[in-house]
Amino acid sequence: MPVNVTKHAVLQYRLRTGRQGQRDYEIIGMLHSVATRGEKVCRKPGNAWELQYQGLYIIAVFEGTSDITVVTCLGTKTYRNWSRKNEIIPRYRARRARSTDSRR
Repeated sequence: MPVNVTKHAVLQYRLRTGRQGQRDYEIIGMLHSVATRGEKVCRKPGNAWELQYQGLYIIAVFEGTSDITVVTCLGTKTYRNWSRKNEIIPRYRARRARSTDSRR
């Protein structure tokens, strides 16, 4: 099963796990193993899934029946949960509030 890993996913892995000293091929190997062995956590738009393996979360797009592209790395469970609570959810709350105000 061919797995493609984007440069963005490698960069996000470094930023969100704090492992700056790892080489690219080590990170690509880790993201590859999450993509092939990980369990699906939830569905994302555009035929993408959030996958989890050994405490590491990624977003991967399944193209056809055999190709997988790792789009981004969400980091460890701790970072992912912190990010959702402090960055993602407030952003969507603000959008929802603006959209209900404009309907009136």
